[in-house]
Amino acid sequence: HEASLPEANKPQLEIPGAPCLIIGRADLSLKSSLNQPSMLFRLSSILGALAVILGAMGAHGKVAEALAATGQLDHWKTASQYHLAHAAVLLFVAFLARESKGLRFAWTSLATGVIVFSGSLYLLAYTNSKWLGAITPIGGLLMIIGWVTLAVVGAKKTQDL
Repeated sequence: HEASLPEANKPQLEIPGAPCLIIGRADLSLKSSLNQPSMLFRLSSILGALAVILGAMGAHGKVAEALAATGQLDHWKTASQYHLAHAAVLLFVAFLARESKGLRFAWTSLATGVIVFSGSLYLLAYTNSKWLGAITPIGGLLMIIGWVTLAVVGAKKTQDL
């Protein structure tokens, strides 16, 4: 009888494709799914695919022509280079993140950083909205925090070997 079961033992229905949405429980946060390495891997893969797509858009076709005409191609290229490089690193960290909260923190810092850094540069280049340049360093700082976290966690892990 479901009404007599303690809350923790009640059956829960998971929605396929929505790893955080569980009916019968109020856990709808992205934070809980970021503790799952498979989710980190998927998000890293999506960021990598977006890097290739956006890089190609900046190199070919109407977007490339518009960027060249407004002198914003260098901003797009910078965004694309950082985006793709960090997507590759995020895949690697996702494989290792299962073992460490520190690595999950590094992954989150790097991912947020690349989204803010590259995202603001893509938008700046495409819209020519100069104020977006003020946001870009925040993304850079988040990426630096992620890299430093990797160094600290890596130093601790190698000492354990």
